[in-house]
Amino acid sequence: VDFLIKTLVIVLITTTLRNIMARLRIDQALKFYLTFGALLAIISLVLVLVVP
Repeated sequence: VDFLIKTLVIVLITTTLRNIMARLRIDQALKFYLTFGALLAIISLVLVLVVP
């Protein structure tokens, strides 16, 4: 269930961004997803280390 919710959130964010910025270049998309993905990965890593 968690995976489904997380996937739905990512799809909604991607769809919203695609509608807001219709002409997103590859380098812009890569920068955004690496920044956003790295932030989520760091938060997830911290949560895994902190929560037993």
